[in-house]
Amino acid sequence: MGEPAARAIAKDLLDYPQAKASDADQLLPAYLQVTSDTVVEAHDHFSLADVFHARPYYDATSVERGRFLTAQEQVDRQRWLAALRPFVTRQEAKLLTRGVGGMVRWAVKSDYQLHQRVCALLRGMAQSTGLDEFTPVAFVFTSSTEGNHSSCVHDSNITQRGMELGDATLGGSVRLEPDMVYSLFSTVSGRETPFPPHLERDCLTTLALLFTGVSMGLERYASITARPKKLQCRVPPESDSELAGFGLAERGLAWCVKWATDAVIAAVHPGWEPSGKLLEFAQKRRVEILRIGLDALPEATVRRLQQMHYTSTSLKRHPDSETIVQRFTAPDGLERSENGGQESK
Repeated sequence: MGEPAARAIAKDLLDYPQAKASDADQLLPAYLQVTSDTVVEAHDHFSLADVFHARPYYDATSVERGRFLTAQEQVDRQRWLAALRPFVTRQEAKLLTRGVGGMVRWAVKSDYQLHQRVCALLRGMAQSTGLDEFTPVAFVFTSSTEGNHSSCVHDSNITQRGMELGDATLGGSVRLEPDMVYSLFSTVSGRETPFPPHLERDCLTTLALLFTGVSMGLERYASITARPKKLQCRVPPESDSELAGFGLAERGLAWCVKWATDAVIAAVHPGWEPSGKLLEFAQKRRVEILRIGLDALPEATVRRLQQMHYTSTSLKRHPDSETIVQRFTAPDGLERSENGGQESK
């Protein structure tokens, strides 16, 4: 049947108007609000998502537990509901009241998991020896980057991370000099806010990765700094004078070439051709550009790769952060393609 058909059925079954108390003569469940001198009924109704957090007054009977809304069925219903109408329950939102402001945005795990899986597939397609997670990979989704801006993600040591999280206790009594390394660069055509102000989505035109492992934060920093220092990038591409002559459309790929030891993978849109300047740069550094067409990947995967998500510090600290973020991210198309080729290319 496939994911699109399953979503269409779920939409018919679950995507209905939310009822209000006035629709049932004030008999629908409602939240209570505590005022200075009394408890009153709130005007807001229970959303379908909030119902999953509600607890009944009486325990279910053995028959009900076995036949109606078992634990797994509830998980499945929540998953389909999130696919149709991403939600954050009031109980979850209670923990999102602090740490909203500031300039720090945090990348999300599901994006890095996707990068790791796709880059592993590309290394297999490249049919070249010696490729690993430190083989840089650049994605060029379009050659048009007019009006774009660039974005770079760094990973910090414990001291720098404590400063970014506003937690001076991180690292204990050992105080290292703040430090960070860069491994992800992108060009951005636009930005969406699916869950303001806690979750932003960048729409990418290019994406470049110096390290394609799934690790993040301190673990990623440790993996990168375990390499020789000459292979650790501490200057973002926007500030690298050696890359200043490359336009945004090629800067990410040129960045990969600069930090590669022998080869980079370029996953490119149909019709893409490298400039003479890029070829000369690669030849000078003795780096081979292994070119693979994006049409070798499922269309849904390419669409998902063009999105990067970032959370506020408050959502980063939330105990259910990954679960909440997952509700707002699109399917990647990989599992269906690998298991049965159901995803069209």
